[in-house]
Amino acid sequence: MAATLAETIPQLQAEYEKVVENLLQSRAPAAQVVVAQRQALLAERILGSVNTVLAGDETAVQAADAFGRDASQFGRVLNGMLEGNATLRISQVEDRDARARLAEIAELFEFVSGSVDEILETSPELYQVREASGNIFNTSQTLLDETSVLANSLENLAKRRTVNTVGGYVLGLLALASIILIGLVMVRETNRQLRETAQKSERNQTAIMRLLDEIENLADGDLTVTASVTEDFTGAIADSINYSIDQLRELVVTINLTAEQVAAAVTETQATAMQLSAASEHQALQISAASTAINDMAAS
Repeated sequence: MAATLAETIPQLQAEYEKVVENLLQSRAPAAQVVVAQRQALLAERILGSVNTVLAGDETAVQAADAFGRDASQFGRVLNGMLEGNATLRISQVEDRDARARLAEIAELFEFVSGSVDEILETSPELYQVREASGNIFNTSQTLLDETSVLANSLENLAKRRTVNTVGGYVLGLLALASIILIGLVMVRETNRQLRETAQKSERNQTAIMRLLDEIENLADGDLTVTASVTEDFTGAIADSINYSIDQLRELVVTINLTAEQVAAAVTETQATAMQLSAASEHQALQISAASTAINDMAAS
């Protein structure tokens, strides 16, 4: 499943890049182009989350959660591009070639969507937490068994009057205290890891919301938007968005410059036409005067 996901998601990225090209060639609304570019970036983030989950490091839980959210968002936006979605402010794509590629993307995405639950269930971090809890229980049970054996031994020794009864109680209390202390340490360590994971997840959520707020006006064609490039995992996404915005700005400047040049050429052509018209009228007057003079000479 992991290998198939690793092959499928880059195909989604490649197909969406082709959708962007089709939309630009068909002069589709800028908002649709931005949405398609955002989908390609979202696919890259989904792949990163999958790799993190499968690696099983300390961020696996957060990556699994991010994978589920991103896959759900990817599916909603994809459906919006095919059918339109007023809530997400996504208009339906009309270009035939782009729609054909979107249909192919939808088929590829069915596998990714169906893998969400499996990815979440196989998150190594979740397994480690469950394993740690199991270890606490098993260790405590083992210590309890050993304490029981120790208590029985002490009881037998007491019966033979080879060990002081008070000393046996002290050893039993020490063993019980050791069990409690070990359990507390293991529970505290587990809670610390969970807190760190939750804090990191919250920071990433804040970074995502900040990035979305910054580029909200981009869907309306506002090319003055600039996304903040930070050191968190949204920094690379923001940098890519800024690059895309710069490219769109250059395209708009080129279009405006071309329009100005065309307007200047039209004005110059009109001026030339007026000059030619005036010259033609002047020549007509001269020809008329010459004809009149010839007629007068012929009459005399």
